[in-house]
Amino acid sequence: MPVSGLIVRTRPGVADAVSRACAALSCVEVTHVEDPALVVVTDGATEKEDRRAMEQLQSLEGVVAVELIYHNFEDA
Repeated sequence: MPVSGLIVRTRPGVADAVSRACAALSCVEVTHVEDPALVVVTDGATEKEDRRAMEQLQSLEGVVAVELIYHNFEDA
């Protein structure tokens, strides 16, 4: 099971809105918001699901960049 820690960089002033949009995504948990960035953890069942969550984050309106900070494969 892959677990990733990400920094999601946003345009100034939209971090709270991006955080709310993240709530609609599966496998995504926002752990901290400090405009213009969020700390996010993805926890997908497969690497493909984890990668899809990162791609969905990148496509959110107001997101400038998604930076992978930590990645680990855990045994189920």
